[in-house]
Amino acid sequence: MPLRGANYPRALEIARRSPVYRETGDSDRLEHYAAYGVDAFDDLLKLHEIVGPITGTEFLLDGQRVPYAAGLWLPLFQIFWIHHRLGT
Repeated sequence: MPLRGANYPRALEIARRSPVYRETGDSDRLEHYAAYGVDAFDDLLKLHEIVGPITGTEFLLDGQRVPYAAGLWLPLFQIFWIHHRLGT
């Protein structure tokens, strides 16, 4: 199910802040790609809140499809991010 409606502009705003943001496809099947490092993890979390529940959303780890990318790796990366922010 494509994302449209009230959250679409906000999701695009967040995704387009990624230095590697790109769009592929056409108007019928437009795909968005954004990648985030530890310094922009808060953007990743905000974007995940919007698009994570949508069927067909993929979260890749280092550009690769991995099992449980959003359910397992995202929380683990969040722990790393917390330590990074605290400087520990």
